[in-house]
Amino acid sequence: MNGAVGSSDSNDGSNLRPRAYQLEMFEESKRRNIIVAMDTGSGKTQIAVMRIGAELEICSPEKLVWFLAPTVSLCQQQYEVISTLLPAFQCRFLSGIDNVEYWGEQHIWDAALTNVRIVVSTHQILFDALTHGFVSMNNLALIVFDEAHHCTQSHAANRIMRHFYHPLLEQEDASIPHILGLTACPNTTGKVDGLQIVEQNLDAVSKTPKLHRQELLQYVHPPELRQVVYPPPEMEDPKSLRVLRTLYENLDIRKDPYVVALSLSQDTNDQRQLKRTLLNKKTYCQDQLRKFLQKAEHIHEELGAWATSFYISSCIAKFTAAVRANTQLQLECNDEEIDYLYKKLTGTETQIFCPELSASSTQISPKVECFIDVLVEESSLSFTGLAFVQQRATVAVLSHLLSVHPRTKHLLKCGTFVGASGNPRRKDSIGDLVDITGQWDSLKQLKESKKNLVIGTSVLEEGIDISACHIVICFSKPPNLRSFIQRRGRARKAKSKYVLMFGGDEHSATTDKYSQLEQEMKGAYEDDMRLVQNLRAREDINEADGYQYRVESTGALLILDSAKHHLYHFCATVSTKKYVDVRPEFFISEDASTGRLSASVLLPSSVDSSLRTAHGSSSWNTEKMAKKDACFQAYVALHKGGLVNDNLLPVLSDEEEDPDESFLSKIPAIVAVSELFNPWIGVAEKMQHADTLYSSTVQGMAFPLYWTENETYEVTISTSKTACYTIKDLPTVSSVTHLLLFSVFRSRIKEIRLDFPAFFCPNLKPQLLDAWYSSMAGTRAATDIFSLGVGNIEVGLIRDISDHGKVHIFKSLTKGAFIACQSEGDVSSTEEVFIEASKFPKRRDFLHPAVEVLRSTSDAPKSTAYLPADRYVVEALIGAAYLDGGMNRALSCLRTFLPELPWLSLSNRHASLYGRIALTVPLPPHFLELEELIGYKFNKKLLLIEAMTHPSFQGETAREPYQRLEFLGDAVLDNIVVSNIFEQKEISHQDMHLMRTVLVNADFLTFLCLEWSIGQERFDIIGDPKTKTFHEIETSVSHQFWKFMRHGSRNIAQLQQDCMRLHVGLRDRILDALLRGTKYPWTLLAALDGERYKFFSDIIESLLGAVYVDSKGDMAVCALVAEKIGILRYLRRILAEDIRLLHPKEELGRVAVNAKVRYLWESQEDEEEKEEEETRQEQEKEATKGDGYGEGEEKKEKQVWCVVEVGNRRIVRVQRTGNKIEAETRAAEQAIDILTREKEEMMGAGKRDEIEDDGHGGVSKDDGECEPEAHGEHMGNIEEGADEDDMSEDERDGAGKKTQSGRDERESEAGENEPSRPCSLM
Repeated sequence: MNGAVGSSDSNDGSNLRPRAYQLEMFEESKRRNIIVAMDTGSGKTQIAVMRIGAELEICSPEKLVWFLAPTVSLCQQQYEVISTLLPAFQCRFLSGIDNVEYWGEQHIWDAALTNVRIVVSTHQILFDALTHGFVSMNNLALIVFDEAHHCTQSHAANRIMRHFYHPLLEQEDASIPHILGLTACPNTTGKVDGLQIVEQNLDAVSKTPKLHRQELLQYVHPPELRQVVYPPPEMEDPKSLRVLRTLYENLDIRKDPYVVALSLSQDTNDQRQLKRTLLNKKTYCQDQLRKFLQKAEHIHEELGAWATSFYISSCIAKFTAAVRANTQLQLECNDEEIDYLYKKLTGTETQIFCPELSASSTQISPKVECFIDVLVEESSLSFTGLAFVQQRATVAVLSHLLSVHPRTKHLLKCGTFVGASGNPRRKDSIGDLVDITGQWDSLKQLKESKKNLVIGTSVLEEGIDISACHIVICFSKPPNLRSFIQRRGRARKAKSKYVLMFGGDEHSATTDKYSQLEQEMKGAYEDDMRLVQNLRAREDINEADGYQYRVESTGALLILDSAKHHLYHFCATVSTKKYVDVRPEFFISEDASTGRLSASVLLPSSVDSSLRTAHGSSSWNTEKMAKKDACFQAYVALHKGGLVNDNLLPVLSDEEEDPDESFLSKIPAIVAVSELFNPWIGVAEKMQHADTLYSSTVQGMAFPLYWTENETYEVTISTSKTACYTIKDLPTVSSVTHLLLFSVFRSRIKEIRLDFPAFFCPNLKPQLLDAWYSSMAGTRAATDIFSLGVGNIEVGLIRDISDHGKVHIFKSLTKGAFIACQSEGDVSSTEEVFIEASKFPKRRDFLHPAVEVLRSTSDAPKSTAYLPADRYVVEALIGAAYLDGGMNRALSCLRTFLPELPWLSLSNRHASLYGRIALTVPLPPHFLELEELIGYKFNKKLLLIEAMTHPSFQGETAREPYQRLEFLGDAVLDNIVVSNIFEQKEISHQDMHLMRTVLVNADFLTFLCLEWSIGQERFDIIGDPKTKTFHEIETSVSHQFWKFMRHGSRNIAQLQQDCMRLHVGLRDRILDALLRGTKYPWTLLAALDGERYKFFSDIIESLLGAVYVDSKGDMAVCALVAEKIGILRYLRRILAEDIRLLHPKEELGRVAVNAKVRYLWESQEDEEEKEEEETRQEQEKEATKGDGYGEGEEKKEKQVWCVVEVGNRRIVRVQRTGNKIEAETRAAEQAIDILTREKEEMMGAGKRDEIEDDGHGGVSKDDGECEPEAHGEHMGNIEEGADEDDMSEDERDGAGKKTQSGRDERESEAGENEPSRPCSLM
């Protein structure tokens, strides 16, 4: 069961962690049929999705869940939410656009519902399907009634229950679906028995949170009710309205195309119809113009003269333009009728026009004037509003009016929403002006603050997910109590307002009615607030407790008051994964007879299942004490279970990361500590005001430095109180310190840095220090040193510029003959200078000798063995043992090096792992399909469930998350890949590491996870509504592996959809590169951003770990699964073909030779450019004020470019279109192409001299295309190449098992890339 969301603002935070009151309703819905009665925005949809997921995990695979909503728009929204948050189950949305009412055969319905587990539709569709026997109540496991208050009288919702559900109650063995209702107002009639009627009709009990009522009220903000009275309109009809009215009144019925056609017919029926038509004047053309006129008159009454002229002229222009362009019009008429209307309307075009709108109140109605006053008064930077109007045409015109009115055009960004019937046969009319294509985008942009006002019809009242608003304005008064309550619920921001607009002539008749409603509403709020106060007063009751738990060995004490803080601290240490809410969950129960409360607590899924749940030992008067009791019992159990030590602190390993306790910001710290002492702050402050510098001399006899295995130095530091340097010597002292540090830590010390908290200098007098620095600074060619006859002792470090500037220690310098063979039989020799040197040691830790390992055997005395200095020798020995005698011999080798660990035989270890897993856990029905996809049937189903359970998944069925299995699966995957690669004896060590990297990195595994799917049968229904003939077409729906992952995070649900969209755009190119390309698609895979979506690769590895445990270590079975995933298929290709696998960033480092590679970032705008851009946009908005119906121009996103520099030369600039790693990788690829092409051109021209750098270079165009350097400009050979020795071999070899992002971040921040380091995307 996945989590779910409610309304857009009802679930803040990154997790789908349900609130306590939502869990209370969810648990209640599992016990019996209920109607969840909670305010708009409190998260009813989340309860429904949790309930649907729970039902589908236990019900038969043949049963359906049917979700019902009153409108097509609401159905569409809920379908998107459910299909996104429950991707493991196939969901289908049925509406009039599918021509469902013509599906007249059983096989059509059977085909449409094949493999479908969730159906979303309006009530009428289900009622019709039940009526004709195409769907049976016995086939339904759960019916969800959204806006359940509709289940009254003759509504389709009530007819479903009355005719098909209630009769089953009288049958003993009938299979009856569960019922869940959702509503913000269960009683919309205002009658005393209204609620009871709805409950009886739905066979359910209305429930609102009781135990967690206080929390619910914290998330519901009652708006301030405000009434606005506008004066009655006193406006003359504009010319456009008079012209349209005259046109309609002067229509000659005998010239109507329909009447003309009837007159020419000799049929008796047509003649009778002709007589009726001449009397009632009901023809299509008459109806179109009459409705057009009625809408125009309504707009004139509501909005005023200017809006009427705009509406009439816009509708005529829209219709006539479509006719001229021969556009297919959705009008229910023939060509003769269209021509007739066209001629009539074009005759008025010269008389109808729309003037420019000014601030004059004569152009708009008093109602609009008051409406604008309210908007201007309430406007702010964070303003969001919703306005309800009566007619669709008013929506479009009012939105456009506000977008061009001088008082509002700079304040408001308007959107519109009118809904849609979903009926493909619904025809347009001449008076339809609103464009429904972008209405869903309007709601999305309101959430994103790109729009701040949405104008809509009553369709927005119910269910539609709208961002919480600061103000809701009823431009047209609510027609009934239900509308009044539903609209009010949209104003749920803190300190929001609910505005009702009344005309002066109607105010006296309606004020009393709405005043009574206001008083009832205020009374309900006051009751709620009194309830909150009573609850808070109850929680303040002091209840005595004598709970104590003391650890005898340490004296540590746990009491009831501190137990909750201890438990929260413990939960913070169990996981640092993203999207995981580690807070404990509490469940409160009330004794019906005494009213006393007891609590239980559920710990995060990372805790062992035997310790996850704890129950309070007593009942209490307050919820606060009940929770403390549960926390106390839980913490005692954790101590007894070994997860808390004898000091009552969580047991953490040395490598454990700092726990994420961000959510504890409001909880007092357990122990108050002082701020971490930073000595360098005081040093820096002293140095700013120091006149002299004091020295500390480094000399012998204090602590040993283990230089080599045979050389050890002893060092001490003595402090001198004698001032040896003045502040005037500081520049020289700083330069000397930089010289010493830069000579060894070349890639870590910036060349221009001279600020140090401590200085290092030779023990010389100040007057000699400048001379020493001059003699040591800089570099010299080896030939110069030899020619000058400098003694060996004056030579410093040696750098080999042909090998990335590797550091060596000088030994000697000699001349010798270099013999070269120029041609066959022609030998020549030249005198060269040779340097004898030793490599600078990689080792940086000189404070510790080699590690000693003691080994003892039963037949030999204890002896001492020394661990080799290079741990890779140990790994090589273990590998040799494995090849020589299999796993048993490798284990013997491991026992030698690590005797303190309990090394069991492999078979015993497998049996131990297998034996820890329970056998009795049932597999969710939809996981049977997952086993089919994997190609392996699990003996212990719990392993598969755990492998697919993300740590964010909460609830009693959460089980263990996949983290431990993912850790194991990572090693299993390594074993599979390495074993296959190692069989190829001709592959070098470096190439083997590279192959492993390309096969196990997160981006590659993410792509395979998105690709791996099983085909599900699905049928599309097509046909002709006119002939009422339909048939099914078989298709296949890909059910991807990732959809089976169980999680509880709203962010994950959104990230899954985001990654799928990326995958769709990249899939063909990535597949082509993997199947046919000559180089590994690093850039394309980086665009998938596998680190951001790492849960995709995690479940691949956790699945392999689960198979390994379940098969008792059968690597052949694991390899078969890896084969199905697609890993081994690509491995065979890179083994058989010559594929370029090197990462572009590493390859660029090699192409650059000794030059330093930097990845720099540039943005489009500085602060001045931003101001200019905003001014330009405002000017463009004014210039286009007549377009778009209030759709303002959106602000362009800031553009960012990645620039590659080699040495001091800019090689290429590419625009960032995705994540940072992708941009840098793409830039590296383009830089390689440019430098390679230049090298080839120079080689062809005979230019083989070393290239000199002049500091300039070509830059790509903004669209990412590259411009190479001019032929006269070259890349420099910089001695500042990165020192490969600074990276240990384990960092290079392990690159394939880490993410690239961390290293790339450091490179980018430092402004450089060390070219010899290998890069991977894992």
